[in-house]
Amino acid sequence: METNADLARYGEGIGRYHDLLYPFLDLPSALARVGSVVEPPCRVVDFGAGTGQLAVALAGRGYTVEAVDISSAMLDQLRARDTDGLVTRHVADMTKADVGDDFDLCVITNNTLFMLPSQGLQRAALSRASAHLVEGGHLIVEGYDPSFYHTMSREHTQSSVLGDGTLLVDSMTCDPVNQLLIVLRTFVSQGTVRTYPEISRYAWPAELDLMAEAEGLRLVERWGDWEGGAFTRSSGRHISLYRRAV
Repeated sequence: METNADLARYGEGIGRYHDLLYPFLDLPSALARVGSVVEPPCRVVDFGAGTGQLAVALAGRGYTVEAVDISSAMLDQLRARDTDGLVTRHVADMTKADVGDDFDLCVITNNTLFMLPSQGLQRAALSRASAHLVEGGHLIVEGYDPSFYHTMSREHTQSSVLGDGTLLVDSMTCDPVNQLLIVLRTFVSQGTVRTYPEISRYAWPAELDLMAEAEGLRLVERWGDWEGGAFTRSSGRHISLYRRAV
């Protein structure tokens, strides 16, 4: 089973490819969606902030932003992106983080909650998110819809070319009993081959709601995209808005 130390090492290795793998194409819509929940200069904490695509953009809009990530390499990239030094960074495990209790919004985007490999760790992260919020504060969680992966009966391989010309080959297997998606990611670039395992423990929306409710967070709304489209059986992801109980 993957540990939090494994996640730190994963961030150290895959950080160089992060923005190529996960370009935040919906960033303008995400900023608008956040703006519909809280307005600047509200306080926002980004759990699993990675290279800071959302955190830095929010700070640029006038929010007071703090970023939490277990990988110092990821946060180094955030610092380079944050040319005005607006985001406060914390190298910390989001299942144990304690950077304050007066935030109006916590965001956990880009499947980051699923990178925690057990329900217990995911609940711990939701508990810490709730503890960081003021009464009535909000949490936004973005995760992939697991339907396609959950029904895979054999290994699935796909390839793509990333923006810098790197060839990416993903070999995926699924353990539906434990709700684990195991991806072996191979990057081929200029004669160099690098391979990293990526394990995510997916949760169905109903399970996510139960975990959140156990930590004092009630579902307000769920969307199928950052533009606010309905979440349906054909949605590739779900974006859930929770409110901390008053």
